[in-house]
Order: sequence, then structure tokens, then C-alpha cells
Amino acid sequence: MFIRMELYALKNVLLWIILWLLAVGNLAENVESCLYCVPIDECGKLFGILQQGKSAPFEDIRLLYQSGCNDYRGLFCCGNDLKGIEELELQKPHCGVSESNPVDFRIINGEEVKLSTRPWMALFLTNSSANGQHFCGGSLITKKFVLSAAHCFTKREYNDLNSVVVRLGEHDVRHARDCRTYWDKEICAPPSEDFAIKRIISHEFFSHSSNYHDIALVELATQVDYKIHIKPICLPLNVELQQLAETLDSFSVAGWGKLNAYAARGSDVLMATDVRRSSRIMCTIKYSMWVKESQICAGSGTTTEDSCHGDSGGPLGSLVNYFGRPRFVQFGLVSFGSRNCQSQAVYTNVGAHLPWITENIVE
Repeated sequence: MFIRMELYALKNVLLWIILWLLAVGNLAENVESCLYCVPIDECGKLFGILQQGKSAPFEDIRLLYQSGCNDYRGLFCCGNDLKGIEELELQKPHCGVSESNPVDFRIINGEEVKLSTRPWMALFLTNSSANGQHFCGGSLITKKFVLSAAHCFTKREYNDLNSVVVRLGEHDVRHARDCRTYWDKEICAPPSEDFAIKRIISHEFFSHSSNYHDIALVELATQVDYKIHIKPICLPLNVELQQLAETLDSFSVAGWGKLNAYAARGSDVLMATDVRRSSRIMCTIKYSMWVKESQICAGSGTTTEDSCHGDSGGPLGSLVNYFGRPRFVQFGLVSFGSRNCQSQAVYTNVGAHLPWITENIVE
């Protein structure tokens, strides 16, 4: 038995050495267009080929060879699903825009957002009571899918498709119809809409202990009709946009989470604040865990404005020039942070998980 275990361990070591040599030594044509290179066990498609071993078709083995990132780390480029990319491309004319002037996206301190300026925001509620308890946020990315955090659905009551609904077009949870006065003129948004959930797809490699791959897709039972207060958010579909997650000075984050760590419950109205991008090393030190390229470190640093409990799953993004006009692009989603909600927090890097997203939004 001991000899068998030693042989099995040796076999695994040899296998990973071969994989490293493949990744480092190949001349992959897609290296320059691949921003996020990952270990092979974090790419479902390539890892599936590896698990097939000798029985894998030659074309799949060739794909595995060509996907190496050709650097010393021995990582692989996890490609996007073409059908999934096509589906997201179809959203481009509608995504990341609102009826508001672009300057309304800039928020110096945490405050209520203007009505219908973030029409992609989704709110998860339990439908066990008339009012419902909201527990997480998300972002509409297509007419059928909402993007959120995997940890939002680990509790049984939040993973029950019969007891949770997705609300779109919401602003103030206290009112059926939301109205606000701007420049002495009353503006009212159409009523919010609740959608039943068909299925929840959490990332297969999500780890609650490390919060790696803290991302989930929620498929709606019925298709959404885009309206003035319900529209999709833009995702970083190309390398240039994905690179902005590493270079932008600040992002905006929004949600119905607690206004401070001591609040009894979440906010009734949609709030937002700006957070500054920080070095991953800062979050690594703060949380005593390695913050990877598949995550973003950002926070207010010296102020009390930050994402907080209940904001989980909500989008972290910025207004950028995209598809012919300024659009709000999602670069991350709220994953975890400090208990006092006053310092750097960790966000799941959406661009790094685009292959997983595109693979799972197609039938």
C-alpha cells in the first residue's frame, strides 16, 4: 500500500512537471491576447481534458498544448466560449448607459444614487414575507443572467429557488414606485420587477475559506425586457478593457448594504461610493491570505465610505469610453472586507473569470 501511494504521488509530480514544461515551452499564438493566465485546475475546459488522460481526443490535447502562457509560471490561458462572447456582444448597444448625465457616476462620499442611473443593479430578496429581506446584490449582464457572488448562496435559505427572488429596477425598497425631486421637478421611475430564479450556478472552484472564485451566475426563469430603469451592465470583453482593472485609480461600487458596520440592517435606498484601487499586497497583508490576479484590492483607506455587509455580489466598475460613448463597465464584484467596513476590501476580478462566465451563459 505504501509503495502504491508513493508511485501515485510520483506520478502526479511527473504529470505537473510535464504540464509546466508544456506551458513554458510552447509557442502559443494566443499569449499576447490573453491577459489572465491561470493554473490548469482553475480552467474547467482544460482541466477536463487533462482528466481524460490518454482517452482525450488529439484536437483537445493540441488545444491543451497551445493554451500554455509561455512563461516561467507554468500557467495556461483559459479561452472564452465563442457563443457566450456572442451573447455578451449582443448587449453592447444597451449596456452601461442610463438616462443620467455621466457626471452623476462620480461619487465623492457614500450617498444615494440618482434615480435610474444604475439600471443594471439587481437585489436578492427572500420572498417569505410581504416585505422580503434583501441579503445580496448583483448586476444584470444579459436578458437571462444576473452576476453575483458565490458566497451569497451558501446558506440553505438563500439557495432555495422557491424562497428567493431577483428584483430589477429597484431604488427604494420601501416604496412600490420610486420618485425623487431634482431641480424642482419630480421624477418617477417605473415600478421595480421581481423575477423567479431558474438556477444558481456557483463557480465550481469557489472556496469559502479563501474566497477564491467568489462568483456566481443566476439564471432567471423568464426573460427581461430592457426599459429605462432595467438595462445590462457592460463587461470587459477585450484585453484593453480588462487591463483597466490594473491601471484605473478608482472605481465606483453600489448596493443596498449596511451604511456602517453597526447598522441593524441594510440600506433602504441604493447607495454608492468611490473606492481607490490598492496594491494586492496591501490586501494580502491585511487579510493574511494571498490575494491573486483573479481578485482586486480596493477601498477608501482613510474614510468611512466603503462597501459593507449586504453589498456582496454588487458591481465594482467605472465609466469608460466603450462602443462609441461613455459606458459603465464592471471590473469586479463585492467579495469580502473588514468587519468595520472602513478599509481595503477584496473584489472578485470579473475579467479574470470571463471564460467561466461565457461558458456558463450558453445552453
